[in-house]
Amino acid sequence: MSYVKPARLQHVNSDKMEAVVKALREANKQQQETNQLLLQHVMALQATGASHRAHDARKAVRAAIPKMTPEDDAETYLAVFEKVAVREKLPRDQWAEVVAPFLASGPQQVFFDLSDDQAADYDTVKGEILARLGVNVLVRAQRVHQWDFKTTEPARPQYYDLLHRLQKWLQPDLLSPTAMLDRLLADIFWRALPYPLQHWVGQASPVSALEMVDLVERYEATRNLQGSLAGKGPVKPRRPPPQFRRPATERPARNVSPADPPPVVCWRCQEPGHIRADCPHQGEPMDVNYGYRHSLYARKLCATGTREGQDNNHLCQVEVGDSLAWPCWTPGV
Repeated sequence: MSYVKPARLQHVNSDKMEAVVKALREANKQQQETNQLLLQHVMALQATGASHRAHDARKAVRAAIPKMTPEDDAETYLAVFEKVAVREKLPRDQWAEVVAPFLASGPQQVFFDLSDDQAADYDTVKGEILARLGVNVLVRAQRVHQWDFKTTEPARPQYYDLLHRLQKWLQPDLLSPTAMLDRLLADIFWRALPYPLQHWVGQASPVSALEMVDLVERYEATRNLQGSLAGKGPVKPRRPPPQFRRPATERPARNVSPADPPPVVCWRCQEPGHIRADCPHQGEPMDVNYGYRHSLYARKLCATGTREGQDNNHLCQVEVGDSLAWPCWTPGV
C-alpha cells in the first residue's frame, strides 16, 4: 500500500480544480457566443417579419383610402386615414410617407416646404396642414359652441357630430386630463374678454391659458403706454356699443310733409297767402301786338305840352293824370 503525503495530494487536487474551472469557462464562453448568434438570427427573422407586415399594411392602407380631392375636408380625410392605419397596424413612423401621395396639391405643398426630418413626422405634417387651412384650437372650440340640435334631423347622427367636434377640440387621445382642463379654462377666459382683446388674442392662436394671459397682459401694457404718451392716461378696451333697432311701429313714414308747413309769403308785397306771379299789387302786363310795345305807364320821356310844326311820328300821346305827355317809342322795342 502506497502512501501519499498530504502536501502532494493537495497540490494534485488544486491542479484538477483549475482544469475543471477552465473547462467551465470555455463552455460558458461558447454558450454565450451561441446565444448571441441565436439572438441575432431571431432579430433578423423578426425584422424580416416586421418588414413584411409593414409592407402588407402599407398595401392595405393604400388600397383602402381614396385619393384626396380639392373638395374634401383635410381634417376629416386625415381622421379617416388614421383610423385605417390603426386598423391595419401600420407603424406610426410610416404614416407621413404613406399618406403623402394621396393628398391634394395644397396639403402636398407642406412636404416640399418642411425639412426631411419634419416631413417624416406625421404629427408635424398634420399640424402644419391644419395651420395653413386656418384650423386651430380656437376654431375647433368655435365649432363646438356653434353646434345646435335640429329637430328635423335624427338625434344619433347629431350626437356623434357633437362627439367628434369635442374630440377634435380636446384631443383626449393626445392630451392628459390636466391639459384638457387647461384648454377648457382658456376657452372660458377668452370668451369673457372684450371684443378688441378677443380679436387680438385670437390672431396669436395661444395653446394654453397662461399663454393667453400673457397676451392679454402684453396688450394692456401696450395700450396703457400709448395712453400715457398721449397724455390721456391708461386706455381701457371697451365693448362695441350695442345696436338698438327701433320697432317697426315707431318708424316715421318717409316722404311725408310736416303737419304745419310754413306760410307762403309773396316776394313783391311781403304778404302771406300767395306768390309773386299771383300778386294783386303788380301792374297790368304790356301789350305786344304787331311787334310794337306801347307803354301804358306814366313816364315823361320827351316833353309835355303841344308839339306844333314838328315831326311827331316818334311820339305817342299819353294822358298822365290831368296832363298830356309824348313819350318816345321805337317800333319793335
